[in-house]
Amino acid sequence: MSFISVSFQFHPTVVTVESCKLSTEEITITPTIPIRKTDPRGLPRIRFRAPRDVDLVDTKSSCEIELQEGTNRTTVKIKAACKQGGVSEGLQVIIPELSYRNSLFWDRGNVDLPKIWVCMFYSMIINFYDY
Repeated sequence: MSFISVSFQFHPTVVTVESCKLSTEEITITPTIPIRKTDPRGLPRIRFRAPRDVDLVDTKSSCEIELQEGTNRTTVKIKAACKQGGVSEGLQVIIPELSYRNSLFWDRGNVDLPKIWVCMFYSMIINFYDY
């Protein structure tokens, strides 16, 4: 029995974000083999399990994206959350997983989705005034 490992390239897999900043980081997902529409319900989708301190920006549903047909790149943007109680600094992980498979080919045992590591930090600017 032969195994086919379907993989995706995620770039970058390590990002640094600062809490309460408006800037975003873009993650690009590129399939290494063409994706085809084999089901009327659409193309495969990836769900991202993200820590509470990381927000996924501009996704149609809060944590899920639909892949594009062929080997076209798909992007997702992330940013640090701005929580009233503060955020946890340090290394956190976003775990992607297939949430919808449009054929048996996309079985979770055959698909390799890398984790995205997020280095979260908080900076505070203090202004001192000389009176």
